[in-house]
Amino acid sequence: MVTFASWAKNFERPLVRRPLIVVGILVTPLLLSRSLSWALVWPASLMSDVKAEDESSLLVALGWTVLGTGGVIGIVGGWARILISVSQTAARPFLRHTIEAALAIGVLVAAAVGFFLLISGLIDDNDPIAPFKIYFGCVGLLAMGCGIFMLGATVSDRAIAP
Repeated sequence: MVTFASWAKNFERPLVRRPLIVVGILVTPLLLSRSLSWALVWPASLMSDVKAEDESSLLVALGWTVLGTGGVIGIVGGWARILISVSQTAARPFLRHTIEAALAIGVLVAAAVGFFLLISGLIDDNDPIAPFKIYFGCVGLLAMGCGIFMLGATVSDRAIAP
């Protein structure tokens, strides 16, 4: 059976925790602003005076809203994991499970958006925003990697708690 106890122990080390904080500080403004704007696409389309001609555009708007909301949940989960101590998460199973769920949602959204943007940026050479797609795709994949590490560390918090 694979355990993530070593991930949880390493997460508590300053050499690991500080770079995660720096990555979080650098990436949060980029991803949070994008996630919040995506989260508001569907409600804005429902409230606008311009009505969709077909249901497919509303479904696309709903998809962007789901991705945006998932991104916000993942960012909140990542910061909660960084800011809340191991002893607190180990003592409160509901808190630990909530953080785990938020991180899992964030990892899924970061993977979906990151791979989609990276691949679409690499495929279309004539797209003027291809470099931005590649950049945001890489940022999404970086967030996914950090989220996987923090999720693995959170799963085994109870094993290393004092």
